[in-house]
Amino acid sequence: MNLSFVDIMLVVLFFQLLSISPFLLIEKGKNSRKFLGFFLLAKALCISNFIAFRLYNYTLDYFPHLFYLGSSFTILWGPYSISMLNQLQSKILS
Repeated sequence: MNLSFVDIMLVVLFFQLLSISPFLLIEKGKNSRKFLGFFLLAKALCISNFIAFRLYNYTLDYFPHLFYLGSSFTILWGPYSISMLNQLQSKILS
């Protein structure tokens, strides 16, 4: 299995997003941080899907279920982006 620089960066980014998301989700009282936590979690799961396709030969043999894990979370990017922008806009205008 040959890993390129892009693969290594994707794995590092995946674990960074997975380590930041729980702290944002656990915090009480701030809905904007929870939205950001869910957005980062959705991004991490989409990156896991991309990693599975990049390392096709390895993941197909050992982890075939990874191909279906992250693909459904790309739908969440739009609503999360719109809700974060609406919250930011309401804070700026008020």
